[in-house]
Amino acid sequence: MKMELTGNSQNQSNQFAKQCLAEALVRLMEDREIDEISVTDICKEAGYSRMAYYRNFQSKRDILRQYMHMLADEFRREALEKYPNHSSRSYEIILFGLLYFQNIRKLAERLIQANLTSILQDGMNYYFETYLAGSESGLDRHYAMYYYSGAVVNVYTFWITRGMQESPERVAQIIYDIVKK
Repeated sequence: MKMELTGNSQNQSNQFAKQCLAEALVRLMEDREIDEISVTDICKEAGYSRMAYYRNFQSKRDILRQYMHMLADEFRREALEKYPNHSSRSYEIILFGLLYFQNIRKLAERLIQANLTSILQDGMNYYFETYLAGSESGLDRHYAMYYYSGAVVNVYTFWITRGMQESPERVAQIIYDIVKK
């Protein structure tokens, strides 16, 4: 998935390097476990130097956390374009989210297998805090956001570990029925 770049030229170049390095790691993870992938492998796959890697990331897990943030930003942009007037609790947005999750299934499976669901959770926390918490800084609002974020990741993890047997439409309906109560 290609992320849209914004900002000045230097920032765009830096963001593009981050994106390329992250996408390289994700591609490499399709065939190998994360611990089997070296920094050199990532740089070679991305076409960047080790200096670019270390300028932007502290670890492979850091790459994946930032990649999940990029995906969350991309999801938000696409959801707003397609459903500008829908609530995050609408059936349409829930279904759109599940369809989006299908696109990153392989990555999610690798993260689950490597016992790194915390990276999925970090991406979801980022999304909820950045886009759904609003300007309210109240403690209750933050607890609510983390509550819902955890629920979404657990449902997604359950769906994936079952081999996505249920259709996205069926899972969206189950979630929607719970959320609208």
